[in-house]
Amino acid sequence: MELKDAILARRSIRKYKPAKITDEQIRTMLQAGMAAPSGCNYRPYRFIVVRDEKLLDEIKSYSPHGKYNAPNAILVIGDTARSPHMWGNDCGAATENILLSATDIGLGTVWCAMYPFADRNEPVKKLLGCKDYEEIYSLILIGVPDEEKEARDPYQEERVTVIG
Repeated sequence: MELKDAILARRSIRKYKPAKITDEQIRTMLQAGMAAPSGCNYRPYRFIVVRDEKLLDEIKSYSPHGKYNAPNAILVIGDTARSPHMWGNDCGAATENILLSATDIGLGTVWCAMYPFADRNEPVKKLLGCKDYEEIYSLILIGVPDEEKEARDPYQEERVTVIG
């Protein structure tokens, strides 16, 4: 898939088949996440892959938008000590790269925000044994799509200003 096609094809998928993702698919997505730009190359993140159904259901219970039947997830965890000011930007870039990579390999995803919501973040941090200086930036639900969504071109000329 061409990059532009993956960008336009990436959609939030909310219905999944029960299949687990493979180790190779996980590595592909995480490799893309770790290739994202990072301020001063601090790379203030780590990733937790969840394929255990019971644990994933508990994690999803803390997200008002995470109730979908995805059988897999990646949590993007930000290290606020390593990069106190830019960790959120870096985690956002890593999250987007994971989403695009998943689209490229035929998987569906939906990005569920965890930060800055303490009611979502704190119980999951405790559940996963995160450090005090870590924040759960995003919960990415992943799986084989059980719905089809057309690619779209959301370009809006009226949102663009060209100077010079």
